[in-house]
Amino acid sequence: MAMHELSLGTKVGLSILNDRWYSLMLMRLSTDFTDFIVLRKAVRGLSTTKLLVVLTKLKQMGLVEANDDYAFRLSAHGQEIQMLLTQIEQFGNHELMHLGTILSKS
Repeated sequence: MAMHELSLGTKVGLSILNDRWYSLMLMRLSTDFTDFIVLRKAVRGLSTTKLLVVLTKLKQMGLVEANDDYAFRLSAHGQEIQMLLTQIEQFGNHELMHLGTILSKS
């Protein structure tokens, strides 16, 4: 049977990974709690409200955990997604090097 569409689950997963702010937070966080103010200073280009929305959505998806002091860390599932993002980055870097090699030979 020929495939014509990605599964709905694949589309949802890719949309999460493709979201700039979700991916940035997933790459920025670790297993140690990071204070919201530290995150706010580290991430430029989005408002405080938007950062709270992103962290809340990641928490709802089970990718991030929060404590009572407004500090955030990756959950076990978030760590898995972070590993995927790291692998995607490594693949992209490899492809950029390959493309550079091809372009320099032209």
